[in-house]
Amino acid sequence: MPEAPPHFVGREPELNTARRMIEQRVGSHYGFAGIGGIGKSTLLERIAHEAHRLAVTPYVVFVTLTADSTPPVFFTAVLNGLAASGKTKRRWGFFDTLQECRSLLSNAPDATAQTHLPPKFMDAFRRLVRQQLPALVTMPPQATNYLPHRLLILLVDTVGVAPLETLALLDELRFTLTERLLLFCAGRFEPPMPTRRPHEAPLLKDELQQLDAPSCNAWLTVEGITDQALRQAITQLCAGVPLLLTLAINIVRAAVAQGHPPSPQDFTLPPPGTEGSQGLKVVEEFLTERFIERFEQGSAQDHQMSLLLRYGCLLRTFSDRDAIRALQVPGLPPEADLDQLVRALSKQGLLTGEALHPVVRRAALACLARHAPETFRESCARAVAYYHRMGQTDEALTLIFLAGEADALDQFMRLTAEALTRGRFGSR
Repeated sequence: MPEAPPHFVGREPELNTARRMIEQRVGSHYGFAGIGGIGKSTLLERIAHEAHRLAVTPYVVFVTLTADSTPPVFFTAVLNGLAASGKTKRRWGFFDTLQECRSLLSNAPDATAQTHLPPKFMDAFRRLVRQQLPALVTMPPQATNYLPHRLLILLVDTVGVAPLETLALLDELRFTLTERLLLFCAGRFEPPMPTRRPHEAPLLKDELQQLDAPSCNAWLTVEGITDQALRQAITQLCAGVPLLLTLAINIVRAAVAQGHPPSPQDFTLPPPGTEGSQGLKVVEEFLTERFIERFEQGSAQDHQMSLLLRYGCLLRTFSDRDAIRALQVPGLPPEADLDQLVRALSKQGLLTGEALHPVVRRAALACLARHAPETFRESCARAVAYYHRMGQTDEALTLIFLAGEADALDQFMRLTAEALTRGRFGSR
């Protein structure tokens, strides 16, 4: 389970909908989409912790999808979550069926083990949820003749990046485990599903909107920002986007810690105005650059964290520490504690798992390419060389595109052929 979001404010209509569905103790489905940084993952994490707090069922599983979340990878994560939930060994039938599902995945032929499910797996998984999941659903308040039944609460994040095969299986589960699966989904978008019938609702039915002004002001109050002019400047600039508010609050914290409290002018964009989606990108880059600059002036760890953000944005994820070292980040000592720096960035609310939030990454990349183009290209070249050496051709290709170096046709064609041969493209 992810950690509970700190200082969660707003989203009461969505939370009330989720609470009501959980308290009804029956299978259903609720999904929401939205722009990057609007708070989809945070809301999904809050719903997960509400499910634990309400204690309707101990079987609450949270899965974050990636481009590599093939059906076997996805179901492995679900089974691991089930094994970690509740007291599985008190029901041997459940434990035996859980092991059967795991064995089917682990014993699949090597050629298909990473991309396709074994023929009998879905039958075993449905049997696990329908018949073997312990009937531990708690009794509703004031109910007299309620019979406990089996219920799995499954929360799935970043739906839009997963392979279509995985999304098709999610569809299948919600229609075949109708009364036993309570499914919550979130993602920036949902790709078209050719297997879905016209009358069937999408996984992401609702659109998540920006936070309203009272919620933004409540958040700033919790953070101790009381200057009315400063609050107004931050609220106007961030336009109710939670990630932008997070960046602004971190800038204020760092400035106060350095003994230089910010003024409203620090959160005022230079002309021209910031209307429309292009304007939102301008705000993202403006706040990301301000964040980096502010932390560069802080403690030694703050300075190193700003360097990791400024140059490490080239990497899709920070999980490979050797890839970070391969960048040879200017000013970042080779002996720097990368684990500590990644944790520090996570505490600032800028990471999803061990990857930069896509909005922050995009903004940091734009700032780096604009202000230090030579360093940008040199860092891309180092990362390409590292990924090619490690056999991660798809990552190398991504960076070639990023650096605008695809004109080197022979290298491009060679890497593309290698990536296709290894089946490394997926749906990324």
